[in-house]
Amino acid sequence: MTGMPLLIYNPYSNVNFHAPFTISPKSLYINYKLEPEHISIIKKSIKEKNPDFDMVPIKIKNSQEPKYFLSLNIYNCTSPLFLKDNKITRFEINTYVKDGNKNGTLILDYISNSLSMDPVNLFKERNSLYYHKSGEIYGYDKKKKYLHQSRI
Repeated sequence: MTGMPLLIYNPYSNVNFHAPFTISPKSLYINYKLEPEHISIIKKSIKEKNPDFDMVPIKIKNSQEPKYFLSLNIYNCTSPLFLKDNKITRFEINTYVKDGNKNGTLILDYISNSLSMDPVNLFKERNSLYYHKSGEIYGYDKKKKYLHQSRI
């Protein structure tokens, strides 16, 4: 399973569960600068789900002014927790938030080719998604009718 929900944290003893995982080389990370009309839509959606979160601008380069971004990340990863030898592919859509005085990354949505866990869905079904280090991304829709393929 990929993604670790809040239920793995123990609020009584403040002992958090940490597990090692390895991100494979040649992962792909794309940052999209958001336009003002998109920022307001995403901010509203975040506030509806968690009123304590505020979307924040970030710097991609130190020489830049902070801007609002969506980050699209696709990567293969492995971990002893996955209980299988093959790599798991994960595609995430992230943005950046502040909760009080703590900054963090917020996963807005994701898909994976393995059963996943998260604090919203608890369990999220696997999808037929694969990412090859050559830049090829492919998968089938849920009815297994069409092969979706692209090359980056």
